[in-house]
Amino acid sequence: MSSAGGVFEDPSTAADDLIPAEEWYEPYLRFALYVGAVFQLVCILAVLVFPANSDKSGGVGGDADSEVGRIQLLRAARLKG
Repeated sequence: MSSAGGVFEDPSTAADDLIPAEEWYEPYLRFALYVGAVFQLVCILAVLVFPANSDKSGGVGGDADSEVGRIQLLRAARLKG
């Protein structure tokens, strides 16, 4: 029987040949991807957890929903009277 010395190489050297070494910027890219993923999760949780502001008087320039409601009330008042 022959030994497996020449046919099969050490698996770590075969993987090193296939996977190139990391460049200097790759750890920063990986970190930025993780930070972006955490930020997205925080934003999604904020949308799900915090209720919408029910105060219609606040805001700059008026609220479109309150304007539509006001117009509908005026039309209903005209139809009744």
